[in-house]
Amino acid sequence: MKLLMLFMTLSFLISCGKKEGKEKKETFKLIETREIKNLGATSYTYEHIKTGGRIVYLDDQSPEKVFGIAFKTPVVDDSGVNHVFEHAVLQGSKKYPDKNLFYELDTKNIPSFLNAMTGQDYTVYPFSAVEPKSFDNLLDIYLDAVFNPLVLEDENTLKREGWRYDRNPNNNELIINGIVYNEMKGAFSNPYRNLSFRMNRLMYPDELANYRFASGGLPSSIPNLDLDHLKKTHKKYYTPSNSIVVLAGKQDIKKTLSKLDEYYSQYNKTKIATIETQNTQLKDEFHNER
Repeated sequence: MKLLMLFMTLSFLISCGKKEGKEKKETFKLIETREIKNLGATSYTYEHIKTGGRIVYLDDQSPEKVFGIAFKTPVVDDSGVNHVFEHAVLQGSKKYPDKNLFYELDTKNIPSFLNAMTGQDYTVYPFSAVEPKSFDNLLDIYLDAVFNPLVLEDENTLKREGWRYDRNPNNNELIINGIVYNEMKGAFSNPYRNLSFRMNRLMYPDELANYRFASGGLPSSIPNLDLDHLKKTHKKYYTPSNSIVVLAGKQDIKKTLSKLDEYYSQYNKTKIATIETQNTQLKDEFHNER
């Protein structure tokens, strides 16, 4: 009887030891909690311990679950590299190698919102969904798309989404074609878009100032974009350290953070991109040096 009791005690201690060994290491730390009274919500800010990536979760108990990951992407030229990359990201990834990934996202899941946008100093990939399974599916697809896009290995995606040479079917002349190229040709046919671009050029004469460039791409400069430029841009900007994630709605935050860590843990801490504004003094009749 004593031998049986001893065996049971040893078994219990061994099993406890195994459980302790299997305890998951903490991957995120909570750094701030705020009450947002006018929304009846609580905001939680987390930081990924390994990379420093920030996550802001607005717990408003809404049935609509929201996700958005934004990267700091300063514009360094008029090639539209950030804009082309934003288009190319949702054209397939290592885990989801479907060329029509954006269409599949919208038809095989049930998103209430789905998009990607490029700004002058950021690129953001947001979606929302009410149905939990759709949210989980979209979360994994979006994360794999931004961190492991197929465009890094497939120049045809750049040619389709960015620019390529084509033949005019009417006269067989060589022309430039491409989704972003044609989009920006249309955008710059608007006089207000041209005025805004020219004003930025005048306001930021410094050649290093990020805000002097066309974030969407200048039609005359988009053909300068090549795959090497895309790869360098992704390596520099698309890291957890250089990102911020915003979450909202009623969701299992531990589960969402765990999914984020699956991708974040593959990276080390990297430098956060800096915005170059204006280093050259403006000199005119209103800004003369004394």
